[in-house]
Amino acid sequence: MPCRLRAVLAVAGLISSALVGVAATAPPAAAWPSQQLTLTGHGQGSGIGLGVDGAYGYATRYGWDATEIVDHYYGGSVRTVGLAPVAVDLIPSGVSWLRVTSPGAAFRIDNVTVPAGYSAKLTRTSSGYAVQVAAGGCAGRYGTPRAVRSNVFSSTVSAPTSLNQLLQLCGSGVFYRGSLMMVPGRIARDSQPYRAVNRLAMDDYLRSAIPGQLAFDDRSRFTATNSQAWLQALAIALRSLVAKSRVYQWANVTADQNLVTGNGSFAPYAGAGTAGFPSDEPHVVIAVHDTSSRLVVDSRGAVVRAVVSRSSGGWTAGGGFPVVQDLGDVVSPSHDWQEAVPVDGVSRALGGSYGTLQRITFTRTGIGDDGGRVVSITLVGDHGSLTVSGARFRDVLALKSNWFAVSTVPPSVHLSNELYQPTVDLGETFGRPGDQPVACDFDGDGTDTVGVYRASTGTFYIRNSVSSTAPYYQVTLGTTGDIPVCGDWNGDHVDTVGVYDPRTSRFYLINSVTRTARTPLVQVQFGGAGMQPVAGDWDGDGKDTLGVWSQSTHYFYLVNSLAPGAARGKYWVGSPGGTPIAGNWGTGGRDCYGFWEGTDLYLMTTPGGGEQERSDFGVPGSVPVVGDWNGDGSDSIGYGTNY
Repeated sequence: MPCRLRAVLAVAGLISSALVGVAATAPPAAAWPSQQLTLTGHGQGSGIGLGVDGAYGYATRYGWDATEIVDHYYGGSVRTVGLAPVAVDLIPSGVSWLRVTSPGAAFRIDNVTVPAGYSAKLTRTSSGYAVQVAAGGCAGRYGTPRAVRSNVFSSTVSAPTSLNQLLQLCGSGVFYRGSLMMVPGRIARDSQPYRAVNRLAMDDYLRSAIPGQLAFDDRSRFTATNSQAWLQALAIALRSLVAKSRVYQWANVTADQNLVTGNGSFAPYAGAGTAGFPSDEPHVVIAVHDTSSRLVVDSRGAVVRAVVSRSSGGWTAGGGFPVVQDLGDVVSPSHDWQEAVPVDGVSRALGGSYGTLQRITFTRTGIGDDGGRVVSITLVGDHGSLTVSGARFRDVLALKSNWFAVSTVPPSVHLSNELYQPTVDLGETFGRPGDQPVACDFDGDGTDTVGVYRASTGTFYIRNSVSSTAPYYQVTLGTTGDIPVCGDWNGDHVDTVGVYDPRTSRFYLINSVTRTARTPLVQVQFGGAGMQPVAGDWDGDGKDTLGVWSQSTHYFYLVNSLAPGAARGKYWVGSPGGTPIAGNWGTGGRDCYGFWEGTDLYLMTTPGGGEQERSDFGVPGSVPVVGDWNGDGSDSIGYGTNY
């Protein structure tokens, strides 16, 4: 059956890293059409560097080892490096003195040894430090102050075997490996004059800190196949981050610091644990041990401050590292998300006023679905406008990331059974913003139906009925940046799918609508930089083949075979551009091409023939689809909105 599509707007897939402005659909002189902003987004956190969820996907789905994962995100290498101890600032408000105990082991400060079960109180004096000892533990009465030259408490046990042999801060119930110290340092006018600091070996810090950096549900991942590579990669990245961090002169990190952006943890570092509740997790301890002293280094051998985020959403955000596609991130629960924000509360939250919201415009990075992450967002009202960064908008509205789009109406298609004087005869809602609609006869019944392609996951969602309630099935093919096509590649009267990769000018096609791992993949090298794909039965032999359109030269290039080296037809057309389409316009069973530009439709009945303008159809910004919706043997048109 002749193919109908087909080429959807390729702008998002062909976009470069330059900033691009995109406007949300809204009547220019009217209020925002609903009481809320529906935000659909991707990822969680900054998206910079290694993504926790993406790394898990690469380990468990792709079988990558820790070094491969780290290299993918940072573009560096892994090397064993000698490390200094880590200093952790423990109490945000600071302290006036430091009280320490150890239930199961003696500890010391300077030349004073404190027996197990006792406590010691360290204070600052005009000439240095003084310590007092209490026999009754933290609740005991402290004795006479003794001058000491040190401000550091250390255990007398070199290799503790239980929490009780570790140092404990009185009043907190938390045990700490390494030493505890008090240093001068006021970080705010109303804070105390001294800081409580835990100094310990890097690996001792990581074994306790990593579980607190992970979400509660991550515990279920520890036993997955090859999940140890995931934890090893995380240990290498966080070790590098901490080694290069310095939040205060006296500390690398704080106890309440989230090393993973967007993780939402409530207890990032709780020492070695509390009585009966150690913070260690055996799988993490093994991963830290197996990667001990291994860090990410750059081409000069310098340690990299390896930023870590929760979920990239499918593409990393750069931030000094290579921007890479994150195929492992499909397992993330935050890969795609949706939030509803009340319109009347946005200006108050942002601290600005623009009156009644009318429209929203964006500048974006140009990488990934929806045009990429939001660099800046401008809210335009009837009394002015307000522009803020995408990061500020994310933070103020507590969004998961700054990669989002705004939609008030679900995407839908509007189909006509007439080509010359089209009116909407059929319609359905399907997909979500950022999807790319395609239309073909996926079940061979003689009528075409509509599917959508979600490039962020490389997934086609296909229905065999033009009904919003019809079931759909999924076909996986391609990746972000690919452009979907469909057609009957083998002449069996059933249309199947394919994708075109504009970066490599290569088509990838399959001959089954229920693709399995054994389904052969047909690859065709065809096209060039900046070209957009079409597909159709150009010679009427019952098989669909391929074509590309160059907007810069106004040439179509068509082939009548999928075999390597097939002869190309080259046809110049004078259209200024638009979106190329293809279909059977009732010309003897052969498909030909055309254009959809704005709301104008231009069709050619023979390759290289003159353009014939058809009636206006659709709305500005809509996406064309072509198909035989009623089974009469000729294609007509339709358009999608809010994609």
